[in-house]
Amino acid sequence: NRFRRLNNAIQKSELSNDYDFILIDTPPSTTDIAAAGLHAAQYIIIPSQMEYLSVYGIRSVIRNLRELSEEWGGKRGMILGVVPTMTDNRTNLSSTIKDLVRRTFPGIQLLPEIKRTTYIGQASYKRQPVTLFAEDSPKAGATAKQFTKLARNLLAEIEKIELTTGV
Repeated sequence: NRFRRLNNAIQKSELSNDYDFILIDTPPSTTDIAAAGLHAAQYIIIPSQMEYLSVYGIRSVIRNLRELSEEWGGKRGMILGVVPTMTDNRTNLSSTIKDLVRRTFPGIQLLPEIKRTTYIGQASYKRQPVTLFAEDSPKAGATAKQFTKLARNLLAEIEKIELTTGV
């Protein structure tokens, strides 16, 4: 199966024994690349802009993940939550859409948000993680803290799942 190639490659190369986590960033679409990433992922986070049409994208990913989870016997595709991205607290739109996401997907948590900022693009341009970029650009510190908060939340959620399920 072409969708299992990435997972098979990771397992055969023993990368999963060398690292605690392997992050796979896929495009927000239903391409073969995205499908391969989803098949290889044990845990999933769904980053989404807090805009009305983005909720439909979340729905599509969740539908695909439910099918995938059944195929893997519940050992793949566990959704940790939705990460609200590019939020802007100066308008009501982000809050309104976050409430819509909570109502539409009651079993899926909203993870710590990443606010709209130019520092992410600047760090990307310098080919640095935001946390490293923030060391040279103190104004980016708040953005780096958002990513740190998200990472800590994800680690805690994974630990809770693994303690509960023994995975």
